[in-house]
Amino acid sequence: MPASTVFQPATETFGQFTVTQSPARALSPEAEARKAARRHFLIGAGFVAGLIALFGVVSVADRTLFPEPQLTAQEQAYFATTVD
Repeated sequence: MPASTVFQPATETFGQFTVTQSPARALSPEAEARKAARRHFLIGAGFVAGLIALFGVVSVADRTLFPEPQLTAQEQAYFATTVD
């Protein structure tokens, strides 16, 4: 197999003109802007979801490590009589 069929250069020169082949599909500026906006939205949504998850974990850890003291029957009766 000749070397010219195996090796394909990325640029071809025709006189003063150079033709380049892009390695990937070229997108229009509008498509690039939509793609960037979508990526920024997903990053922002992930950040908000991460904050909500963080506060949820902190809340569960707080309730686990520092449980609320339960009132005894005597304390509940005293509270009921003082409120009336």
